[in-house]
Parts: sequence; C-alpha cells; structure tokens
Amino acid sequence: MGLVSVVVVATALFGCSRSPTTVDEVIERHTITMGGCAAIEAIQSIEIDLHITDPKFEVEGNYFAARPGKMRIDVSAGGERVFTEAFDGQKGWQWESKGAAQKAAT
Repeated sequence: MGLVSVVVVATALFGCSRSPTTVDEVIERHTITMGGCAAIEAIQSIEIDLHITDPKFEVEGNYFAARPGKMRIDVSAGGERVFTEAFDGQKGWQWESKGAAQKAAT
C-alpha cells in the first residue's frame, strides 16, 4: 500500500461514525464520499495539511502528491521545519533538520 493510500485510509477512518470492519469497507466509504472512482481518478494533484500526534511528540505536516507518482511531505515542530521527504517519480530523498538532503532509504 503506497503512502497516498495510507493517507486516504487514515483520513477515512477519522471521519467514520462507527468503526469499519475491514480495509475494503474503509476504502468503499471513502470512494463514495469522494464522489466515486471516476472522480478520484480525475484528480491530478492533492495537498493535505496534517496534525500528527504521537505519545512522544506532536508535529504539523503538509503532504503533496501529483500524478504520475510524485510526492513530498514537509514536517514542522514548533513552527520550524524538521523533516522533508520527497519522490520525484524516479528517485527519493529526505532531509532531517540539519545537514544536506540524502537519498531516501528503500
């Protein structure tokens, strides 16, 4: 499952009034909510602002994806960018708060 799929599934989970029983049910509900398969397939790019909460930290994120197969996420803590990961359709890179960007782990 790609990152876009994970974001879509996570988004669908938070909007449901009752807990879905399967991943297929989550995807079906999200697809209907977004206007059906044709509407989703017509999307050429998407940008999502995120608030990520973990037991040890909270951060803000901005996720951007574009067809065919490009993505970038910028993560900020306390108003300062602390992490970026991107994929240009051929290669990925990441940057962690200090130093130069590095090839993303595969």
